Amino acid sequence: MWNVVWQKRMTCFKEFPFEPGEEVWKLRIRVNTTSKRFRVRLSNEYDSCPLKIAGLKISADGIHDIPITFSGKQVCEVSPGSKMYSDAAVLSTKGNYLYLKIQAKTQQICTQGHTSETNLTAVNGEGGYYFGIDRVEADEEKKKSLLCFFGDSLTDQGFFSGSFTECLYKNTDYSTYNCGISGNRLLRDADSKSPWASSFGEAGIKRFEKDVFDNVSPKIVIVMIGINDLYHPGNGSPIQQLPETKQLVNGMRKLMEISEAYGTLCVPCTISPFRGTLYEGKEVWDIHREKVRNQFNHWIRQQRYYLDVDQFVRAEDPQRLNKDYDCGDHMHFSPEGGRKLGVFMYKSMEREVCNEL
Repeated sequence: MWNVVWQKRMTCFKEFPFEPGEEVWKLRIRVNTTSKRFRVRLSNEYDSCPLKIAGLKISADGIHDIPITFSGKQVCEVSPGSKMYSDAAVLSTKGNYLYLKIQAKTQQICTQGHTSETNLTAVNGEGGYYFGIDRVEADEEKKKSLLCFFGDSLTDQGFFSGSFTECLYKNTDYSTYNCGISGNRLLRDADSKSPWASSFGEAGIKRFEKDVFDNVSPKIVIVMIGINDLYHPGNGSPIQQLPETKQLVNGMRKLMEISEAYGTLCVPCTISPFRGTLYEGKEVWDIHREKVRNQFNHWIRQQRYYLDVDQFVRAEDPQRLNKDYDCGDHMHFSPEGGRKLGVFMYKSMEREVCNEL
């Protein structure tokens, strides 16, 4: 049966289209499987023109490439707003990584993926943007257990999910996938003066079911979202969109209810501190936002399962991110800080949800 072994959510970068040129783009992905038979899904979800692929290859070592075909052909076109699966490709060897090489004929591509962390996903050996490939599946004998990361840029970065996944892969046969979108809010669709606004995506409460349960059913979904609901209003978005605690709580409840309907355990995270973060040189933080954050976190801590990210990453001043976890903007995690957070999260899950893991 076909199981997801790698997936990362793509979004719409309308104002910053990808220009692949004639270059062969290389994607290295971390997998947790002994299978040698794979298929790839291509996405052209947000473009108005066909995505024309001139070639796609796969290998387990980055050297011995196997052409990937689509209905027997090595070239394909993915219609606007759609996705397409490849034929199965059989590799002669197996390993911890898959190497994919993709070349496009399309000159500008809005549907893009992004990564900052480079162990689970690397683009030409680095972090960055890529196109086309949004899922890889392996043909395995039994259904694989899945864990999903859902959230905003803190999830999209891949730092905490990367180290969490490495811990998980060392101890289980799980696979993980990432449904983080930078700039995403729990309650509101993208509505901002930011030039990046088109990439912020639909509200978490709208996209959660179709993204997390996209023909898959994870055993666990870790949800880290809500910080942009407090950050955006008055800072590119209308101030009237600043939520009260009850609204954030109801939004998270909805995600938990959807998860329960699918038989999936939803593990929400507390919102990390962000005092000191600036927007166009102006302080974002204020007393009201901090009050809502603390009240929401208090509610999260009343749940049976949760991850207390706030307590782990905050400084001695609990309104601020600890410098050891701060990338420098006082909101996002540094690579090393995110790695430490992921290990903490895994150990917390291993202890508190051992029956699921």
